[in-house]
Amino acid sequence: MYSDGEDFDCPLCMEELDISDRNFRPCPCGYQICRFCWHHIKENLNGRCPACRRMYSEDSVEFTPISTDELTMIKNEKKAKEREKKEMESMNRKHLANMRVVQKSLVYVIGLPPKLANDEHTLRQHEYFGQYGKISKVVINRRNSPMPSGGSSPGVPSIGVYITYARKEDAAKAIAAIDG
Repeated sequence: MYSDGEDFDCPLCMEELDISDRNFRPCPCGYQICRFCWHHIKENLNGRCPACRRMYSEDSVEFTPISTDELTMIKNEKKAKEREKKEMESMNRKHLANMRVVQKSLVYVIGLPPKLANDEHTLRQHEYFGQYGKISKVVINRRNSPMPSGGSSPGVPSIGVYITYARKEDAAKAIAAIDG
């Protein structure tokens, strides 16, 4: 009955046509509008078809009610499309789970002593990372895994910290100062 690519929007109000409006054609020219717009044109405007300018009459209205079989088929198709859409969205996002997004304003610091893991306020102070610029967000990675190489002694637990600065220039200063 309907092709998959067919639009079911009322050309006047741009609302999606209700299931009952899909078989409603108020003019012999076949111009399809929703019943709300048809009623509004008849009662409040000039009473003419927007496409061919014929006067609307009760006799020329073509309306075929949808059978229950068609109704269930349309609802099932709609559910299937929604399910497929959700599936596609989840598939598109699955590959992002293991991706890192590069942010110029983000600094990741590893090798900090565990005593700093509980105090975000200390990390924001001027003595630590606040000296490089305004900090928007601090996230502390509390995984206590020994560092194989880098800033602290081997076997000593250390923490990682994600620091987001308000400006990317501040993050660049912090990286230059910390990384050398």
